[in-house]
Amino acid sequence: MAVITVEIFAQAPSDTDSATLPDQGWVGEQLRYAIAPLLHDPDGALPLLGYTVTPYENAALIEAHCVTRSGTEAMDVIAARLEATMQDHPDAFDGWHLHAGQTHVQMSDN
Repeated sequence: MAVITVEIFAQAPSDTDSATLPDQGWVGEQLRYAIAPLLHDPDGALPLLGYTVTPYENAALIEAHCVTRSGTEAMDVIAARLEATMQDHPDAFDGWHLHAGQTHVQMSDN
């Protein structure tokens, strides 16, 4: 297992009118709630060590520090939780997409 940091971007469509975008604080709160349960489940599919959500005008950056075998596995688990939250709020997140950012290996026991 390795300690890995993954980045995921949640982004509104480029043609979205900024007046119709949800409040940045609300976006950050919803995305934090999406992945917070992973932090409290050390025996789960993806033990999360910590995370940050940084919202900005038409997007948010999610950085998660986790213990996993692969960055792909971490991305898949986190993206699934983010997508579920975005589907729960279709009016706010209509057309938003997730994009993978960088993956950093902090420590490995190879």
